[in-house]
Amino acid sequence: MDNTNRLAMPYLLPSQAQKHVTHNEALAVLDALVQPVVHSPPSNTVPAMPEEGDTYIVGSGPEGQWAGHSGEIAVCQDGAWRFLQPLDGWAFRLRNTDKSYVQANGGWEEITSFDPGSLTELGIGRAPSVPLHVGVDSGVATIRLQSGDGGTFGSPFADFSHDSASFFFTNWGAGNIAFTAIRPASSVAFGAAGGVRLRIEEASTIPEADNAYSLGNSTHRWSSVWASNGVIQTSDARDKLVDSPIGEFATRMVDSISPVLYRWKAAQNQVMIEGEPGPEATARLEPMAGKRLHAGFLAQDVAGFLADLGLDLGVCGLANREDQDSRQWLRPDEMVALLWQALRDTRAELARLQVRLDEERLPPVS
Repeated sequence: MDNTNRLAMPYLLPSQAQKHVTHNEALAVLDALVQPVVHSPPSNTVPAMPEEGDTYIVGSGPEGQWAGHSGEIAVCQDGAWRFLQPLDGWAFRLRNTDKSYVQANGGWEEITSFDPGSLTELGIGRAPSVPLHVGVDSGVATIRLQSGDGGTFGSPFADFSHDSASFFFTNWGAGNIAFTAIRPASSVAFGAAGGVRLRIEEASTIPEADNAYSLGNSTHRWSSVWASNGVIQTSDARDKLVDSPIGEFATRMVDSISPVLYRWKAAQNQVMIEGEPGPEATARLEPMAGKRLHAGFLAQDVAGFLADLGLDLGVCGLANREDQDSRQWLRPDEMVALLWQALRDTRAELARLQVRLDEERLPPVS
């Protein structure tokens, strides 16, 4: 074997004359291939005035002195061109740029150095479509963000998959997660089913569409709502089609329906997390029986009274109107109007009685 396997540098042979020639030949190869820099992308055209040591990647259709050396490395040495046959994995930096060319599968591939400070787009399993967009292909199961050091990672705090995302912290005392819009007049939006449903603005939290969505439902209720003021409900006459005054049934309703004192069977559900914190953890609800007494009405009593009268009032109803066994609800604010009418009827009756009483007490006319 007269040459090395990888760089094809000539060996010094026993009893060889002019060994310096062979040694200098090997140094010339090393000079071209150690810390290699090329002066241009792959090119078919021989530069007009190359300087000693200039290195180029020969293109796929070379001309002139480069003809027949497609894909090889051309080095200007001693006023002539020396050609080196690259092997897979050889890499050459493009002078004064952040680009490199790597030999792979018999061809040259351009690679741009990764600079996080100047990153404008990122694709994982797919090409990014817009600036600062992280694309996740359906074939990529999960992007997981974890904290840790020394090569040891703790529990993940964020998971992103093709069709879902989750954020969580295992050490709540050490950190919280925040979604914040920094620019003035900006907002943070949350959505589902392909559209925005909730928006947080500088001074208010609002639904995206007016009078379109509910907060909670019959099976997912808030245990308490704290506020400094009561609920403000729209009551503008321009928004209503008045059907009729409330009739005398309001007083009969007060006579027929008895308020009760009660305790909740499940005053609150305690959420129990089972398993290690993370996306695989499961939640179990443990009901907690109520201890305090509460005053109120039973929805079934109200619904039964109105059904007997053939009245369909929004004061009560079913969570699912198609299922008669679904949970029933009341609107206490509408009960106020009925009680108000019953009070008016009672006051009117008292006024009539007072008139009669006064008449009976008048002295006879002489």
